[in-house]
Amino acid sequence: FMTALVEIGLQTHISANDLLKPSQREMVLFILQLYLTLPHYLPKTLIEFECELGDTIVKYIELTNPTSRVINYWVRLEGSGTGEVKDFTIENDTVRIEPKAPPFKFPVRYYGRLFKPVSARLIFTSNTNEGGIRAAPMVFELRSKITARKNEEPPKQVEAPLYEPVTFDMQIRNPFKQDADFIIKIEYERGLPEEEKKKAAATKKKPAAVPAGSNSNRG
Repeated sequence: FMTALVEIGLQTHISANDLLKPSQREMVLFILQLYLTLPHYLPKTLIEFECELGDTIVKYIELTNPTSRVINYWVRLEGSGTGEVKDFTIENDTVRIEPKAPPFKFPVRYYGRLFKPVSARLIFTSNTNEGGIRAAPMVFELRSKITARKNEEPPKQVEAPLYEPVTFDMQIRNPFKQDADFIIKIEYERGLPEEEKKKAAATKKKPAAVPAGSNSNRG
């Protein structure tokens, strides 16, 4: 329990011995502290990162300090991939906000490596070791939204007689920094290719030609 309090950055005067030999007065104060502090660990807002698969997007969280003393935060990112492969990344794990200064823009980077939605939490907890006042924690929920997939290579056109199989090779490139297993899936698309669709749309927009000498107005 005490380890969990340290991990979330909740500072308290209660020790493990106080929990083993509880005092009614100390427990009431401790419960009151939890009651007032824990709601701050609920996400304040949802920040959505919308991009195409394989793209990188950066968004900024603006932090302000309306007090007359400096505020220092520890910054922790939870639930963002495993090992060296990260969906969300941050540049710094500490933040210093000067009093009544312009908003501090904290960058969060997202790399769209998976088509399915992924989420993470960005947690700011007060760091009084560097001086300043003790501020309430802040939590932001991060979520991805992939809008489209980009082709790694230009579309490959294959010609073959009707109902006769044709074999051709395709190169698979690993965009990650470590070994990965890929699932091969074939999706069938109906309709014309994009270039032919554009040509057909342009043709429809052209006005119909009227033969010379004819009169389009009828009395």
